[in-house]
Amino acid sequence: MWRVFEFYWPQIIKEEDLPYIFRHSKSFRVFNIGYCTYTGCLSVLDYSFISNLSCARKLNLNLTRTSISITCFLQYLPNLEILDLSECDNLNDCDFHVVSQCHKLQNLYLSFNKVNPKTIKDIVSCIPQLEILDICGIFLKFFEVTSILDQCYWTLMSIYLSLDSSVNEEDVHREIHFNY
Repeated sequence: MWRVFEFYWPQIIKEEDLPYIFRHSKSFRVFNIGYCTYTGCLSVLDYSFISNLSCARKLNLNLTRTSISITCFLQYLPNLEILDLSECDNLNDCDFHVVSQCHKLQNLYLSFNKVNPKTIKDIVSCIPQLEILDICGIFLKFFEVTSILDQCYWTLMSIYLSLDSSVNEEDVHREIHFNY
């Protein structure tokens, strides 16, 4: 039985491939289809995730730059620990709110997405064990950085972010040094 399913280069995944992929395991540890193109019906992909990844004890899910269009299936992955939704261009801001239901999440990668800083703040306030947050490419103002940090600084080990051009980087460093 497979515990790790991972592509190291971009692939095309067809709808008819899904039953074969998921037949080999009910308890994936790593499911990495980042940079892959899915050519089937997206609702079938969502259903496949729900029905086959929800049994995972600890799950690392990498969907970087995939064509997923909704994230509602995440609420059915109670043991999701690492989630990479970087560069998922089809997702809207409202699609990211479901991430806040992933209470065991430790690493969250949302870089280069269309997510609002307020949504990021709402998400991280619901994830008690967040250690790594990657929000590069989402240009934040000073008060947005502090607002996000106020929600998760006690568990956060690393944060990757981009600052709005109006923000003085020295001010952010000073604020983080003295308050977090």
